[in-house]
Amino acid sequence: KIIPLSDLILWARAEAKSISLNVIADALFSDGSRSEEDIRKTVIPFMEKVISEQYVKEWESTFLGK
Repeated sequence: KIIPLSDLILWARAEAKSISLNVIADALFSDGSRSEEDIRKTVIPFMEKVISEQYVKEWESTFLGK
């Protein structure tokens, strides 16, 4: 769900809008498997880690031999 989450966040920023964590939880986890608190405490920090430049460089060196 990291790509859809980042897409929602980037779209909201581009439009100068905000999306509540409740709406994000409902949009991405319609089965109720993640709460607003889960989104805030685990999903968003994980997304931020995965899209960080350092993480990408580490991934490239590990899996692509760069």
